[in-house]
Amino acid sequence: MATLADRLVVRTSVLLALATLAAAVPAAARSTSEGQGATAISGVVVDSAGGVVPGATALVTNTAGAKFEAVTNHEGIFNVPAITAGTYVVEVSLGGFKTYRTEVRAQPGLPAALNITLEVGAL
Repeated sequence: MATLADRLVVRTSVLLALATLAAAVPAAARSTSEGQGATAISGVVVDSAGGVVPGATALVTNTAGAKFEAVTNHEGIFNVPAITAGTYVVEVSLGGFKTYRTEVRAQPGLPAALNITLEVGAL
């Protein structure tokens, strides 16, 4: 049977290990995201009358040609998370509307938020 002193040593060792792990995880996550320049591009898409546009495709392309795609939800919102900082071309399209295109500079830790209005196109 373990003595009281033995149980206290084990309990202290476990608490010390947990405290060390708890301190290390946020630091590791922070250094990973900062080291890679993690950011995001999101937006709200509306029509010329101000109504939200669900189902529009947002295509986000960086200067190296990597493409990320998102679709607006029922509130007209899209989000492209966990991308590296840099310059991106954002194209938003949906049948019946003209394609919207803009260039965005996404900075590390500072997500870019866009307000996009789609104009009615050829039907």
